[in-house]
Amino acid sequence: LSPGDPEWALDSYIQEQGSAMHQDFTVRLERAVSAVNAAVPHADMTAERSHISEVLHATKIRELLNLLDPVLRTRQRVAVLIDNLDQAWESDAEIETLSHLLLGLLTTAKRVGDDITRRSASDVQVTLGVFIRSDIFFRVVLGAREPDKIPARFLTWTDPQLLLEVVEERFVAGRPKKRLPTELWSRYFEQATRGVPTREYMAQRVLPRPRDILYLTNAAIEAAVQHRHTKVTEADVLDGERQYSQFAFGVLLVEGGGDIASLEDILFEFAGTPDVIDTAEVHSALRRAGVNRLSEVTEQLIALSFLGRETHEEQFEFAENPRDRKRLAAVARRFAAGKGSSPRFRVHPAFQAFLDIGAGAAQQSLQI
Repeated sequence: LSPGDPEWALDSYIQEQGSAMHQDFTVRLERAVSAVNAAVPHADMTAERSHISEVLHATKIRELLNLLDPVLRTRQRVAVLIDNLDQAWESDAEIETLSHLLLGLLTTAKRVGDDITRRSASDVQVTLGVFIRSDIFFRVVLGAREPDKIPARFLTWTDPQLLLEVVEERFVAGRPKKRLPTELWSRYFEQATRGVPTREYMAQRVLPRPRDILYLTNAAIEAAVQHRHTKVTEADVLDGERQYSQFAFGVLLVEGGGDIASLEDILFEFAGTPDVIDTAEVHSALRRAGVNRLSEVTEQLIALSFLGRETHEEQFEFAENPRDRKRLAAVARRFAAGKGSSPRFRVHPAFQAFLDIGAGAAQQSLQI
C-alpha cells in the first residue's frame, strides 16, 4: 500500500478504529441491536424500516462505504466470502435463535452486495457468498416464509474426477517447475490398493468433499514418512484411511449430535457388522442402543450419509439434501418390492475403517 492511495486510507481507518473493528461478533451485534432498539418507532412500516437503516448506517458503516467506493472503482469483480458459521452450531446452543440470525444473514447477503454495487460510481460487481452446512441450511429455512426465494446452490462433488483434481492441482501448484498432475500418482504412490488403482480407491473411501480427500491424502503421506517409505505403499494408504475414518466419525458426531440423542452409542452398535445390511439388521442395532423410534432414526442416519439406500442391484446411493433423499427412498422401495425383499443399506465407506465394518475390518490384519 502507498500513502495517498484509496487502499491506504481504508487500511488506516481500520487500524485507527482499533478494537471496534476487531471485537468479537457478539459484541458488534449487541451494539447494532442496541442502536436499533433506541430508534423511535414509526406507524408506517416502510418509514420504520428506512429509519432503522439510517440508524445502522449513521456511523461506521457509512464511513466504511465512503472509503470503499474509491477502492472498488479500480476493480471489476469483488467477492466477499463468509465461512465458519457452523462453529456456534452445537448441541447446547440456542438453535432457534441461531436459526433466525442465520436466516437473516442468508436473505440479506444478496441485497448487501447489490447495495454496494449500486452505490459505487464504477462498473464493479460485488457479491457476498455465505458458506453453510447443508444440514444447518435446511434447519434454518424451516423458519422462512418463502424458502424457495432464498438464493442457494448446493456444492456437490458427485464426480470423483473433480474431487481428485483438487489434490492434483495442489500438487502442481506446490512444485517449482511445471509438472503433470499424473506424476503425483505415478511417482509417489504405489499403483494399486486392494486391487483398485490407488487414485480411484482413495476417492471411493471418502465423503465427497475436498476437505476429506485432502485429509486422506495427507494422512497416507504422513504414514509413509513415518515408516520411511520412498513411496506411499498400500499399507500407508490403509493406515491413512483409518486415521481419516476416525476424523470423519468425529465430524459426524458434531453434525448429527444435535438431532440424534446418544448418536455415538448408536453408531458403535454398527461396529463389526457387514458393510451391507438389511432393514432388520439396522433396526436390531438401533434397539441395542435403546432406540424406540426405529424408522425415524434410520431416516436421520440416511440424512447424515452414514447409511445409503440400495437403488439398483448392488448399487447404493447417498444423498445430502431432502429432495434427493425422497427420490432415492422411492426408487429404493420400488427396487426392493421388485425383488420381493427387505430394503438394504450400506454403511458409507468413510466410516468403515474406524468401525471395523466389512472390508474395513480386514485392514487390521495388514502389516506395515
